[in-house]
Amino acid sequence: MNEDKAEDCLDTFCLVAKEGDMSARGIGNSAHVILFGREYSDLVTSFLVAQLKWEAEGMFGMKSSLMRTFTEEERQESIKRSDEYYDLFRKMRTVGFFDSKYDARTSWDLCFFEPEIIQKQYGKHFVYRDLRIKDADKSKTEFYLSERWGEDMKIKKAQRNGKWLFVYAKEATFYGEGKAQRVFVIAHKDDEGETCFAPEVYSDYSPKEFACEFAREVESAPS
Repeated sequence: MNEDKAEDCLDTFCLVAKEGDMSARGIGNSAHVILFGREYSDLVTSFLVAQLKWEAEGMFGMKSSLMRTFTEEERQESIKRSDEYYDLFRKMRTVGFFDSKYDARTSWDLCFFEPEIIQKQYGKHFVYRDLRIKDADKSKTEFYLSERWGEDMKIKKAQRNGKWLFVYAKEATFYGEGKAQRVFVIAHKDDEGETCFAPEVYSDYSPKEFACEFAREVESAPS
């Protein structure tokens, strides 16, 4: 492996379906792989911690569940861990990692994106979603936005991942007033992976800030 490939590997992370519906032993015969960059690290860490807590609670509470001897304290703990997990799952879905209930019924592992190693450990797999931030073609993005809004849209530059466009443009481009340069976040894919035409716009979020906003919500939530 040359130095460039090693550097790329260390900057490209992925969630791999280990068990459950989206794993190689689930609904299909190939594990789903979701690629992402370091800007999602806080959110993904919070999600994986919640997943581990929920799985551990289920394991340690299995005897009580089978024997139907759950105490009220155990029942409340189970509800707490379930709520925590699904709250993080919804945030992960919002930013583009997941899109269905089947993703929630899957256990995910964090890995570097090394296809040969993933193949050995998880079996047959494919890249289901790529959330790495990449530069987008300016003219194609302007055409897409112009078609979507029904008017000629001019931008400075754009970036994109598997679900979101990050458009750098004057405020007047979208709001019809103001001269300030801002960043506008616009979904180009919906939760089902289809082209999204609803003109919902989040503003003033760089790619990193957009990802971290959800992590800040996690950190400020009551435990």
